[in-house]
Amino acid sequence: MSEKVESQAAPSREFVVGEDTSEVGSVVDEPLLGVDYGTFEGKETPSKRKERSHAVGSWYSTYVLGVIFLVYTMNQVDRLVLAVVPDYVKEDLHFGNTLYGLVAGIGFTIFYTVAGIPIGRWADVSNRKNLLTAGLVIWSGCTVLSALVKEFWHLLLARIGLALGQAAMTPPALSILADYFTPEQRGTVFSVYNWGIYVGGGLAFGVG
Repeated sequence: MSEKVESQAAPSREFVVGEDTSEVGSVVDEPLLGVDYGTFEGKETPSKRKERSHAVGSWYSTYVLGVIFLVYTMNQVDRLVLAVVPDYVKEDLHFGNTLYGLVAGIGFTIFYTVAGIPIGRWADVSNRKNLLTAGLVIWSGCTVLSALVKEFWHLLLARIGLALGQAAMTPPALSILADYFTPEQRGTVFSVYNWGIYVGGGLAFGVG
């Protein structure tokens, strides 16, 4: 009598929109106030699941959006501050329009664009809150240094540092916001986030 040996494959699982996937782990890994709502490994505890359900779609979600919006607004102010006072910069550092265009435009844009891709990947696999905070510290410091430099090359290096720091803003910010709002809300939420571009630009040129 022969015996049949049946191979048993691990059951595959299909995820359906709206399905409760809390048992297989959560992607909300680092809220702004440091509360851990779960990680990719293991199951969420009932207390963590309860905290997460209270955070998503609640006043705390609005608070997170408000904080990120303010940070993005300051991001734009720091980026555009050099464009507000071009004549003073050229007179103080003794260079013309070509070098000014290099530090204010190309020198910033190239590094900002190229750095955005690896930083976006980094945001997928690392602590997004820490990445966003590090970017904020770097670009704020480089903004201060930009006001203290006395040579063209020093200003160029400060602008490159500003670009690298600001490239760490949008990838983790959008990822965090996606965790705090439902798919139906995200279009509006991302629009509010993008208002930071225009509010920050208005503040930079208005106050400057």
